[in-house]
Amino acid sequence: MPARVQVYCRRPVTLTVGALRQLVADTDWETLAEHDDLDDDVIAASLPVRVAAGDDAAPCWTADLEYGQGRRSIQLSYDDEPAVIAERLEELEELLDEHHPDMADQLLERLAPTVADFGFEMGLDQPADLGGLIAAVVAFWIAEAGDGLIDFYGDEWYAASDRNRPLSRRD
Repeated sequence: MPARVQVYCRRPVTLTVGALRQLVADTDWETLAEHDDLDDDVIAASLPVRVAAGDDAAPCWTADLEYGQGRRSIQLSYDDEPAVIAERLEELEELLDEHHPDMADQLLERLAPTVADFGFEMGLDQPADLGGLIAAVVAFWIAEAGDGLIDFYGDEWYAASDRNRPLSRRD
C-alpha cells in the first residue's frame, strides 16, 4: 500500500510541467532537508530532485518527481472531473468520521467546494526521507494556488494558509 498526500483545491489550478519543473529547480532541497533534520547521507543520496520528461507547456495531469538513485519516483496525478471528486469526498466522509471525529464536520464543510484534486503517491518509507519533503513543498504550493486543504497520509490535515499548525491530527 502506498503512502499518499492529497490536495483538495477550492479554486482551479493550472499546473504545467514547466511550472512544476521550475518549482523543483528553484527549491533549495538541501537546506530544507537539513531543517527537517534529515541525515546528511540521506540528503546526499537523494539529490538532485527533478521532474521526469514532459513538454513544459503541457498541462500536468500526471508527473513523476524523481530523486536519488534507485528511489521510486513520486507520482503526481490530477483530477477535476466532478463525479470523481464527489466520489472521493463521499469516501472521505467515512474516513474523517472515523479518524478525525472532532473536526470531520468542519473539514467536510471546507472540502465541499472542491473543484480539483492533486494526489501524490510514494512508497511507504518515502515520507521519512526526502520524498515526504518533496511532496509537502509541492502540495503546499498547489494548495496556496487553489485555496486548498492538504491530507498528509490520512493522519494530518493542513490549510494552505497555515503550514505550522495542522487543522486536525488523527486520533
